Amino acid sequence: MTAPKRTVLLTGCSDGGLGAALAVALHEAGLHVYATARNVGKMIQLLAAGIQMLTLDVTSEASIAACVAQVPSLDMLINNAGGGYSMPISDLSISEAKKVFDLNVWSCLAVTQAFLPLLLKSKGMVVNHTSVGSVCSIPFQAVYNASKAAMATFSDTQRLELAPFGITVVEIKTGGAQSNFLENKHSETKHAILPEGSIYEPAREAVEEVLRGEEFKKQMQPAEQWARDVAKDLLRKRPPLVVWRGANAGTVRLLTFLPNGALDRTMKKMTKLDVVQKAVRNWRSKPAKQEVVYNDEAVLKKTVTKLNTLPPLVTSYEIQKLKNELRECALGNAFLLQGGDCAELFDYCNQNMIEAKIKLLLQMSLVLIYGARKKVVRVARMAGQYAKPRSSPMETVDGVEMPSFRGDILNSYEPDVKARTPDPARLLDAYYHSASTLNYLRGALSSGLADMHAPLDWSLGHVVDSSIRNKYQQIVSRIIDTLEMMRTIGLDTGSGLETVDLFTSHEGLLLEYEQALTRRLRQPQNTPALSQPQPQVSTTQKASRSSSKTNGTSHPSTYVRKSSVSASNPMMSHYNTSAHFIWIGDRTRQLTHAHVEYFRGIANPIGVKVGPSMPPSDIVPLLDILNPNHEVGKIVLITRYGHDKIKDHLPAHIQAVQNSAHNGTVVWQCDPMHGNGRNATVTVPGTEGKTTIKTRRFTDILSELQQALLIHQEHDSYLGGMHLELTGEAVTECVGGAEGLTEEDLSLNYTTFCDPRLNEKQALELAFLVAGFYREAAEREH
Repeated sequence: MTAPKRTVLLTGCSDGGLGAALAVALHEAGLHVYATARNVGKMIQLLAAGIQMLTLDVTSEASIAACVAQVPSLDMLINNAGGGYSMPISDLSISEAKKVFDLNVWSCLAVTQAFLPLLLKSKGMVVNHTSVGSVCSIPFQAVYNASKAAMATFSDTQRLELAPFGITVVEIKTGGAQSNFLENKHSETKHAILPEGSIYEPAREAVEEVLRGEEFKKQMQPAEQWARDVAKDLLRKRPPLVVWRGANAGTVRLLTFLPNGALDRTMKKMTKLDVVQKAVRNWRSKPAKQEVVYNDEAVLKKTVTKLNTLPPLVTSYEIQKLKNELRECALGNAFLLQGGDCAELFDYCNQNMIEAKIKLLLQMSLVLIYGARKKVVRVARMAGQYAKPRSSPMETVDGVEMPSFRGDILNSYEPDVKARTPDPARLLDAYYHSASTLNYLRGALSSGLADMHAPLDWSLGHVVDSSIRNKYQQIVSRIIDTLEMMRTIGLDTGSGLETVDLFTSHEGLLLEYEQALTRRLRQPQNTPALSQPQPQVSTTQKASRSSSKTNGTSHPSTYVRKSSVSASNPMMSHYNTSAHFIWIGDRTRQLTHAHVEYFRGIANPIGVKVGPSMPPSDIVPLLDILNPNHEVGKIVLITRYGHDKIKDHLPAHIQAVQNSAHNGTVVWQCDPMHGNGRNATVTVPGTEGKTTIKTRRFTDILSELQQALLIHQEHDSYLGGMHLELTGEAVTECVGGAEGLTEEDLSLNYTTFCDPRLNEKQALELAFLVAGFYREAAEREH
């Protein structure tokens, strides 16, 4: 007589689930299978396989009783029905969490109690399907994991309590296995969406990807394989107390022997908590200097939202191109010329003023190329230099206290309390004026404004001293002769003389604006092979280096760090697309504050103002934060001490960098403007009244530049650039220079709304003098 088939009842057997796959495997193994689900219409595949189907809603007492009545005998009960809930603990719904526990815990116990009489007769088996999540803390799965952990505890206790009655209790801890579990969970509960106001809002995209189970889907065992393995385990003569099956289940089992917390790093990466950490530990969580308080937060939010949707002002390709050129500055092969307005006004967005700056920077660069015999990298303080730091947020004008003027991007220069109140709508004005300036800048350059074939105005009539004028004229003549010769012999054809590169820059002061124009973009593939450095050093030092090379050593400045970007492995980076180059001011470079935190996350080249207030011990920690990979040319150290203080501070700052891993990676740039301000008392035009205004002396500016050059030479370092506040207009704001401006002349055309600027004649003269310094240094070495 044939022995009756063993019987098994499984809960949760809808098509596409692990219950259905296990039902098929047990059916193929010769068992009589009762496959159950709330809706038998969802078990079409099992019907085709000839498996008996029953209706069972495990959360309904009536449904459970009805199902028991249809099963005459039972050898094995498999509690498989379950559900999930993916959500950070801080955002979860308690009512939804209770539903998960009702399904994953209490329903299993209710079904077991209902079928227990049949199992007592057969001395059968109870199988509780839990998860590897019951033994490891998977972020955002706390409700599901806790319910499975609770069921695992019930199961293990149940095993002991039912053993005297001959009933075996087995737990299945499943790892990754292909099923429609995640899809069912999200379609029914919409749990893959963070609620409004979530503390995870800064990383919403990354968190919701984890909630959808995107990472888990990548590591799944086929359901059929999982089912065959589990069936084989359950049908053993002595089945294991715990069945570990599915992708990574064995690994998790081994890891349970490790100390608590050993899996934290792996779990953080797998569930993108590392991304979350970077996002939530952003600059907004840090204290900020020069912070702006807006009265209308709603308008600010609307403005920032709009800025987030506007196109970038510059491209990552252009930014990378500047990085490549600054790398050459750091290596001693090029010179950085940076100049423009102290505080750019929206009114400066006009054709004449834009063209005047372009032409002035072009002329200065030609003079510097002649003198330094190096390529000159041109960076303008324009198309975004609309904000200025102030020593005090408030000032008194005509007896009325009002906010200080902090640049057109924030408020108006008009001495009116309402006009001086920070207006978030001006952020959009700044964007549109920057866009217009850049649009004309690009159009003018591509149309030949900077074409070196065109004649430039080299008028030197303002130079009072005839000997100096003759000296400058000789330089101009040589430059013109060189261009003429290139044209005559045809070297200028297709050689790039029709245009030049001109990059934009500003101080990254308003982080709301900078953040809104920060984009995550692919790193461009425009990093060329690098030439070896040619730093300006003495003959003795050159000989020393030559000797060191033959001994198998190299000077730190010759290090070549290869890019990690490849065509087959493109990388993403965050780029500030408001300008090619932005810098941190002397007032906002605190190591633990918001500006440094923001700047550390962008791929742009970064400037850092370094003044007397910076102790040498702060430089290397700051470089470690901003340039942890020691990228050559990434950081431009903009020194600004004052002509009477530079010798007391620059040497120690140079030595601090040279004694660190950043030696040879930075661009040293001299800003001879900001440390040399002074006051002058002048007569107000049209009156006999006096007023005090800010000015700078040309001789002080020149002195700081000259001292910087000499100090760098003495310390085997390279001064790779100069940073000037200048204008292409005939203003009278700085005294001195070849035209002999005095304090009495300042009121003739003093137009700055912030700090005094060099006019076009003074700026060009400074270029002549710096070119002369380099020429003389080169002649001394030869």
